[in-house]
Amino acid sequence: MREKLSDVWFRVVVPIEAVGLFIGAALHLGISIGGINEPKIISATVVETVIGAGLAVAAYVYAGGHDSWPGFIIGAQILAMAGVLIGIAAINFGGGQSTLGNDIFHRVLLVTLGTGLVLAALESGVIRNREGAQGTMA
Repeated sequence: MREKLSDVWFRVVVPIEAVGLFIGAALHLGISIGGINEPKIISATVVETVIGAGLAVAAYVYAGGHDSWPGFIIGAQILAMAGVLIGIAAINFGGGQSTLGNDIFHRVLLVTLGTGLVLAALESGVIRNREGAQGTMA
């Protein structure tokens, strides 16, 4: 049996996003991880921890097969996208130091979050594909 893209995405990519955000939070506390250093920015640590927790809870709800998973996944994706966009804006307006690693992480995360949001909306029936069907992301 072939798994649906959305199932793999919510079981694998969403937890990876959460872990990435927890790593970012640790880096912004001034902890060096694997030789990577980021500027100490406590506000970024707080935001990344909250967003990472939201994504982790959403992945847990999905993996548990709860009927409420669409709201959790969609809500966590939107929360995370808002946090990333606020972080990008804060850096661009002088609220923090820009680094290449942070810039790449923000942009990649926006792509994965946006993809997850579209998959969740299609799979849950919030939006429909061109044929008017839901849940056909094979």
